[in-house]
Amino acid sequence: MLPYLAARLCLVASLLLVASRPGVAAEDAGDALRSAASAGDLAKVEALLAAGADVNAANAYGGTALAFAADRGHTAVVDLLLARGADVNVADRYYHGTPLGWAAERGHAEIVRSLLAKGAQGEAEALTSAAGGGRAAVVTVILERGKVGPETLSDALAAAKAGEEAEIVALLEKAGAKPHPPVTVDPAVLASYAGSYAGEGLDVKVTVSEGKLVFTSDRGMNLTFVAADLLTFRAQDVPGIKISFQVEEGKVKAMTLHRGANTTPLQRKQEP
Repeated sequence: MLPYLAARLCLVASLLLVASRPGVAAEDAGDALRSAASAGDLAKVEALLAAGADVNAANAYGGTALAFAADRGHTAVVDLLLARGADVNVADRYYHGTPLGWAAERGHAEIVRSLLAKGAQGEAEALTSAAGGGRAAVVTVILERGKVGPETLSDALAAAKAGEEAEIVALLEKAGAKPHPPVTVDPAVLASYAGSYAGEGLDVKVTVSEGKLVFTSDRGMNLTFVAADLLTFRAQDVPGIKISFQVEEGKVKAMTLHRGANTTPLQRKQEP
């Protein structure tokens, strides 16, 4: 959930850019719908939909009316869009953020409830984001559903403790959340994971330091990972981010970066 603030700014800026783009005399129905949804203008949203506007029309960055309404906390608009068939799992094409992610990060608990009831994916990521961000109402909504597993509860607990969110720590512990148990991996196994990996435009170097894996990317991501098991490692300071290794015939062939529901496969580079 870390990129959601930037994602919101990007999407809002794109809405303004589309509206003021040279050569566009008037906004089209999709632009008008997104503007009305962002402003919380329920009557205008309803009128535009009645006139045939596409409920899932997206701007250049993939932002839809539902994304803007969920982000801004316009519950009535969200409910109308959902009733008219808005895609709850639509993601923007840059950050891959979803309406659920923005609503959870902003603390819009009733919108989170509505999106989850319509089948929104990413509940585990939403819980971790809300726990770390002090969004107790969102945490309560998700816990009441009882659909997240022990690992997700542990991730959320770690996020709440890192954010010094005592109220949320108590909520999670009451729901049965336990700290992740420490796992020790043989130094030789750790050393076998060190190397360079690449995929989907991302270049990564993995090194070993003090019994942990250090992940450094060409995009400025620098994270320390601790073992969850022999093949899976959790980001020490960013709950919800994991890496897992694929081993074939005793050799490490690839690694996958997990960020909530998003995954990035990375193939190991051949050493010169």
